Amino acid sequence: MKKFKRIISVIIAAALLGANVAAAEVTKINDKAEVLYRLGLIKGVSDTGFDPGLGMICTREQAIVAVLRVTGNLDNVFKENYNCSFADVSEWAKPYVAYGESIGLCYGIEDGYFGAAENVTLRQLCAMYLRMLGYKGNASSDIYEHALETAKPLGMCSADTDMNGSRSDLIDISYNSLYVSVYGGTTALVRYLADNGIMSVSDIAGCGDDGLISAYYSSEPAAGVVSDELRGDLEHAISYNFAEGSGTGMSIATDSEKTEYEGVTCEKITVGKNLSFKLDDGYITSDDKYFTLVVKYFDSGVDRIRIAYNVANMPYCSGYIAKTNTNVWKEARLVIKNAQFSHSQSDGADISIFAENESGAGVDEYISEVMLVKQSPDEQYVNPLEVEPIVTTAVISFDGMGQNVCLTQSQQEQPQPIITQSKLNRVARAVFQ
Repeated sequence: MKKFKRIISVIIAAALLGANVAAAEVTKINDKAEVLYRLGLIKGVSDTGFDPGLGMICTREQAIVAVLRVTGNLDNVFKENYNCSFADVSEWAKPYVAYGESIGLCYGIEDGYFGAAENVTLRQLCAMYLRMLGYKGNASSDIYEHALETAKPLGMCSADTDMNGSRSDLIDISYNSLYVSVYGGTTALVRYLADNGIMSVSDIAGCGDDGLISAYYSSEPAAGVVSDELRGDLEHAISYNFAEGSGTGMSIATDSEKTEYEGVTCEKITVGKNLSFKLDDGYITSDDKYFTLVVKYFDSGVDRIRIAYNVANMPYCSGYIAKTNTNVWKEARLVIKNAQFSHSQSDGADISIFAENESGAGVDEYISEVMLVKQSPDEQYVNPLEVEPIVTTAVISFDGMGQNVCLTQSQQEQPQPIITQSKLNRVARAVFQ
């Protein structure tokens, strides 16, 4: 009898464990649904409040609308009168399916038949998102044939075999797709949407999802985006138009020159010279200590880029970005804990970037963007091992005079500062275009 009771106890414990795991998964999907809803990328199934409809079936025509909304294409649906060639599509869904058909997002399952009311499958969902992100099949097959195999390493979907998808699956794959880069580039979908005006930086910062915030800041800007328009959305943004010779919120004392290098408009700093920034006191005061400085640079040569900033009684507290001669555009994030921006460098500057010539190994430096984010101590990393890694190439931790630490991606336990809950009035940005 005791043995039987033990068996029953094990069965009950296993059942409870399974229930807890399932409950945790639902909470996770709920969180993803809430983030998508806050970003305006999904709608619920209720008219009285947000109900994501977890567990409900998702039809093929519903999936088309969702994918178009999440990828920022919903407004394109009604720009032209697209013809829907499928007889079984609901009247309300015809414009969306017609547009999807016109751009190669979706196909019918047989002549004249879309399968509009049929359950969408995981393979079909992944294929739709992959197509919208620019992924294509090979010469003999569409991306659909290997959609799951392609989606899994991208983090889009973890399934190995195809099956019918629910609204929970739709939400999961939609959310995961925000982290996936547009094919052939390093621009995550979340960055692409923000850079193209589908959502704003404040929307991302306010959604409460540190992972998406990091994905935005660690991505390359979307191609063809006019940076001045982006900077116009930033309250108290620090910017400078080199073409017009005027700035907003900042002034420049520099020996650099505007140029085009490796397809990017940037500032060229000749060896021995520098690019300097003076910050507006209305935005940043000498009492502000904590910042993350983001520098986008061209990684050529094996020398170092010196970054110097104001601290108390020391105008040039310096750290370095170690280059690795990969000859690609990269990004470095520099955590500053002891700043005192008081215009104490030459010509009243607060931050300077130098093209130095250490041991005769110096090369000209190319800088495409500089962004400064004001933070609190709580928003900066504490333990590097407890921080979710983000894609960077070099991080410099400014812990005080004489304690600057230079880390590169080859070091696995590097501190990776995440810009969390960044408000618009704390972001200073200069893009050289």
